[in-house]
Amino acid sequence: MSRTWTDAEGAWIAEHWSSGGDITDVLDAFEGKFGRRPTKGAMFQKARRMGLAKESHAAQRHDPAVTRMRWSDPANAEKKAWMLEHDVTRSVWPTIGAFEREFGIRLTRSQVVIFRQHYGDIKKNTHRKGGRKPRPLGSEIARKDGYIYVKVREEPDRPGTRDNWEPKHHVVYRQHHGEIPEGCCIYFADRNTRNFDPDNLVAVPRRYIAVLNNADLPISYHDSKSLKACMAWIDLHHGIREAESSRPRRCEVCGAEFVEDERMRINPTRAKTCRACLDAGKKARGTRHAKHVRTRQCAVCGATFEPEQGRQRRCPECIAKAPKHSAENQRSKHGKTS
Repeated sequence: MSRTWTDAEGAWIAEHWSSGGDITDVLDAFEGKFGRRPTKGAMFQKARRMGLAKESHAAQRHDPAVTRMRWSDPANAEKKAWMLEHDVTRSVWPTIGAFEREFGIRLTRSQVVIFRQHYGDIKKNTHRKGGRKPRPLGSEIARKDGYIYVKVREEPDRPGTRDNWEPKHHVVYRQHHGEIPEGCCIYFADRNTRNFDPDNLVAVPRRYIAVLNNADLPISYHDSKSLKACMAWIDLHHGIREAESSRPRRCEVCGAEFVEDERMRINPTRAKTCRACLDAGKKARGTRHAKHVRTRQCAVCGATFEPEQGRQRRCPECIAKAPKHSAENQRSKHGKTS
């Protein structure tokens, strides 16, 4: 239920709104004075109707930093030590005012926030999550990405981050297999992100990920042995493609003989146009094929065919009969006429 502001409350807001700190500080002081605590929205609306504005906030929004402050600079060691000792309030504005009185320099809000991120956030243990104690070492939590994380250090190496938590499968892998090879990620061989058996964790080079996640991959994996077989197949397939791409071929536009260059390797073994014709804006039409799939069953007649496109579901004969129909429409029509 809405409540009418009294004249005394309005006069108090007019006096303290501009210099009373942030909205939380104003609400705390208002509650101590009048014994009730309005919402932040109600307080902002009252101040806006009265034509009030926080001068310090407006100045920080529109004015750039007066002095560039690099806290790691030895020349600012005294200022850094002062901040470590006196930056003890939740709001940044009391710190900004005290720093200006001490050194004659008015910091911006961003400068104080950056200092807290790099040298410790005073809100970390006193105000966050109701003052709850930090989790002990070895604690495990499940995050939204579906993985389990383990606390490996009491404090993060970089304040303001969570780099003291690591994925559990990385920790288990390092304990049993050593450091993770450079350029690799750890795969669950049986696809179960809760199975931390060391034999189930396999280091997979990142260049394999796109192929392993391809639905058209002709082989699949369900354990470490089959996963390594997939990786061997990818290596073999890549070697074949490299050998094919290095074979001289004849341009279907000008008839000249050419070898694929690096810019043609996006889709190797299929280049039918030489670089000179490509640079001149000419290109052979070529034939399209689905990746890694040699045959597929027609969704209309059930015949086996070789697809020319990645999502092709009908054989060429069914497409020729009804080129503008979908597989479902043609199948229902085919069923009625048969």
